[in-house]
Amino acid sequence: ALMTHLKGHTNIVSCDDIAVESHTEDPGYDIYIRMELLTPLQQVLKTKELSEQDIIRIGKDICKALTVCEKNHIIHRDIKPQNILVDQKGYIKVSDFGIARMVGVRTATMDDAGSAIMGSVHYFSPEQARGETATAASDLYSVGVTLYEMLTGSVPFEGDTAVAIAMQHVQVKPVPVRERAEEVSPAIENVVMKALEKDPMNRFHSALEMARAIITAAIGMA
Repeated sequence: ALMTHLKGHTNIVSCDDIAVESHTEDPGYDIYIRMELLTPLQQVLKTKELSEQDIIRIGKDICKALTVCEKNHIIHRDIKPQNILVDQKGYIKVSDFGIARMVGVRTATMDDAGSAIMGSVHYFSPEQARGETATAASDLYSVGVTLYEMLTGSVPFEGDTAVAIAMQHVQVKPVPVRERAEEVSPAIENVVMKALEKDPMNRFHSALEMARAIITAAIGMA
């Protein structure tokens, strides 16, 4: 329903049709969704080495998609490379709104045992890792993790269990981008590290602000 509501935006996957069929012999339904044909970003990364300019464009386009989400009071809650797709013209598309929520609706992200039950813990914001309600700032943290991974080749935090990784998001300061990839420009490092601030108030205040910071960094590199 959210994807249908957001249909028509360049940087959000287009949902063209939905059909639901009730089972006749047993309880349940078959749900069909017709969407545009796209290529997962992860598949592109396996065949093409992205330049810093490519990564900047990807970050900018993700933020443009999240700007539309913010205007519609939608929190995605699961931004990660697996949910970033590319069309035949090279446009970046945000997909998988399966765990998105409308602002004001409370939903848990962690169960009582502390295990991640939604999204991917590698891209969780600290507040999601603590089981708190995700906000637009949480999505921007996940964008920061995604860009960090593309720039350095690894996510900020690794661990043997989901809980161990989640706790690092809460307690451990990430290694600066340029300590892992010194060829990255300082301006882009600053954007990513600001997105990865533990306190949501210290991150960008909106996806539009982050997009503008990315554009400014790119101009400075030209």
